[in-house]
Amino acid sequence: MIEYEPLDYDPTIRYAFSQRQRDQIKKRQKHRCAMTGKRETKSVPLQVHHRIPITLNGADIVINGVALDPDSHKIADEMALEHGLIFNPD
Repeated sequence: MIEYEPLDYDPTIRYAFSQRQRDQIKKRQKHRCAMTGKRETKSVPLQVHHRIPITLNGADIVINGVALDPDSHKIADEMALEHGLIFNPD
């Protein structure tokens, strides 16, 4: 299992997606992780990942966001950062 620090919302930090966008993305996916299908819970909230990373000119728009559980988000980030792979669950 991958270890992670839960991502808690902090209003002092700039998030790439607005809260409204994150809510839309989660709702679109019926509050399930796009990679594992796990349902979001209070103890394990979904996080929103850029399908096309900002570093590859990905935009902060709803269609570029995908909701993932924290373990899947870490994997998707590693795929993007280390291998230049774009996560596309569709």
